[in-house]
Amino acid sequence: MEKGLSEFADRYAEDNDILRFNYHKPEELLRRVRDLMGEHKKFKAAEGFEPDLHFFITEDEKDKVMMRGSGMADGKYRINQFFSEEHNEKAKIEFLKSEYGTGGVGSSGFREWLDAKGIGVQKKGEIGDLAEYNFKWNEAARRISRLVEDGIYFTEKDAAEHERHLEWEKAHSDDTVSKPA
Repeated sequence: MEKGLSEFADRYAEDNDILRFNYHKPEELLRRVRDLMGEHKKFKAAEGFEPDLHFFITEDEKDKVMMRGSGMADGKYRINQFFSEEHNEKAKIEFLKSEYGTGGVGSSGFREWLDAKGIGVQKKGEIGDLAEYNFKWNEAARRISRLVEDGIYFTEKDAAEHERHLEWEKAHSDDTVSKPA
């Protein structure tokens, strides 16, 4: 592998047009490959040392939980609209409680539940260990506020889905209206 990359780096040095985009730096890649192939340092832990490993839910995973929205049709759109407006924290909390309701959902290794206290999340690890995190409603409101302010809560994909939902509702609105005979 090193030999092939070395030859490629030499050819690239002579003619950088062999790559369509000159984003990659073959010399840098070659240096890194050589570094990885070199002798590795070995470290020993103190005798009797046992690592204190904790399985946990990361901040990115917490953001993903919030970015799923309430799970109701157009719920994420309503949340985004509300949080884009000026409201105090108490109003945001009451809105979230109403929008999310109570209940839960689960999928392979992941569980989420909603109650009067907030949003609970549980993740199962590969060896059966569990990580759990509970968002109180005020924390959920602050996190969603940050995601909305950063412009990452409601994505282009969410906007397209909202538009499809509106089109579907418009197309099916006649289905629910009774017409006089």
